[in-house]
Amino acid sequence: MQTISSVDLESFFEKAYFLQHGEFYPENHALSTNKLRDEFPCYPSPLVDCLYRFAIGLDYFCELLISAEGGLACDPDEILRKLSVTFKYVPKEVIKYAISQTLAKIHQDI
Repeated sequence: MQTISSVDLESFFEKAYFLQHGEFYPENHALSTNKLRDEFPCYPSPLVDCLYRFAIGLDYFCELLISAEGGLACDPDEILRKLSVTFKYVPKEVIKYAISQTLAKIHQDI
């Protein structure tokens, strides 16, 4: 039986996140999970689906945390630290991207 390494998980989460930039598009779900299954054949299909849904939830959690921490007045490093706990195997660069996108969205909405 193959084991899944942290490097594999980081690569998986990065690819999963950028397939839909944190948004869930039901019409693309099957296509996206099939791409991930092809690239990561050692992952069982139910695990691919579960990890994919988790990865695309990053933006949602990012928005919730930034709102709770004061919106544009929040400390991005503190947001990164907190999200890095929940999204342990998501590369820090992906989390930083999600934070910057969320802050830009909040700034644009003002």
